[in-house]
This record gives sequence, C-alpha cells and structure tokens, in this order.
Amino acid sequence: MKRTTLSLAALCICLHTQGHANSSADVAPSEKQQSIENITVYAQKRAQDSKDVSVAVSVLHSEVLEQLNLKDTTQLSAQIPNVKITANTGEGAPPVVNIRGVGSLDYNNTTTAPVAFYVDNVVGGGIEQLPSLLI
Repeated sequence: MKRTTLSLAALCICLHTQGHANSSADVAPSEKQQSIENITVYAQKRAQDSKDVSVAVSVLHSEVLEQLNLKDTTQLSAQIPNVKITANTGEGAPPVVNIRGVGSLDYNNTTTAPVAFYVDNVVGGGIEQLPSLLI
C-alpha cells in the first residue's frame, strides 16, 4: 500500500509539472530576438544559410567589432577559434592568415590562395587585398 501511494504521488507530480509547462503563457519575443539577420555562407561552393551549414562558422556582429576597437587584422584572430593572423615581415607585406593549418602563404601571390575573403558579397582575390577589404 505504501509503495502504491508513493508511485501515485510521483506520477501526480510529474503530470502536474507537465501540465503546468504546457499551460504557460506565450511570451512575445523581444525586438532584439526578432532582428535576426540571415548570414549567407559560401563554405561549400554554394550559397547556404549559416544555420544550415555543417561546418564551423564564426560570426562577429558589427557592434561587437566596434566595441573591441581592433587596430589591425592581427588582433582579429584572437576573437575567432582556429584562425591565426600574424604580421608578415617587410614594409607593406600582407598579413599571414592560417585557418585550421591551411595558410595564405601556401601559394605565391600570383595564384589563388586557399584562404578567401568575402566582404559585402565580393571575394578578395588574394591576401594582399586583405588590409583594404577591412577598412
């Protein structure tokens, strides 16, 4: 008898919490939640929404970039996992960008590098254009 009462009490508690969860009032989403931007990713050679891509995507909002007050592209690498941007030697030389071990200096400046940069839907052809793309 005692075991049956305990089981019945546990069942009533579970049903009560489930019913309470279903009866909660709908909360209107805030304005910040409604202003979700669609981010198009070209990681797999076709346009896809960032939520539908099966590869890692790092996104930094413009407000976050302004708050970070980055001075150059080398400081950007501290904000993105598996990305390393280092200053190259020589006056006016482009920075060296490595993404998961694949770098922009794996090829010379006259060939297409395996690391590409898109700014406002325009691809930067080579690493030497990176400083002008981020202005």
